[in-house]
Amino acid sequence: MAKSYKNVFLKKNRVYSVEQLMIACGVTANTVSNWVKEGLMPSDAQKPYVFRGAVVVAFHKHQRSLKGRKLLPAEFWCRSCQASVEPDPEAVTKIRAANGRPMLQAVCPSCSSKVQKITHETDCDSFQDCRNPNIPTDCCREEKTDLRGGIWINMGNQSEIYSSENDRIIHKWQSYAGRYDEKPS
Repeated sequence: MAKSYKNVFLKKNRVYSVEQLMIACGVTANTVSNWVKEGLMPSDAQKPYVFRGAVVVAFHKHQRSLKGRKLLPAEFWCRSCQASVEPDPEAVTKIRAANGRPMLQAVCPSCSSKVQKITHETDCDSFQDCRNPNIPTDCCREEKTDLRGGIWINMGNQSEIYSSENDRIIHKWQSYAGRYDEKPS
């Protein structure tokens, strides 16, 4: 079962290394590398990675929002990947379930396992439309954005953009100043 990391409180203006992120979230290095593969943006391309706290919080908030939403007609839930996937429209086949309802079947583009879902006749027609090269397929998911383009983080009523140029310098200073040390009780 996946964690939501709701009760992990990271400082938004603090810069975390991979080790500090592992300790704060209680995860392994493999989990952090999986987050990077899923879209968590490090501050720069240098290794070891450093992450701005606000970016990590926004990433987890975005991941939580993906879990609770309904699937679009063009999406399938892959049980192997534990994610919603959009298979190639050419690979989707229509079959009938035991109760007579239409069912769509395809192959997951990530893990190549079989995905299927019971649907309506109108949703089956949308896959026929996707096979038409003159109809754009991006219009069925208008809120889909590229997370790697730029990190805009919405905090309440203000939107801020974070520059990652100085994050390594900030991390070195915060480490030197003892910002990550445990407070005496």
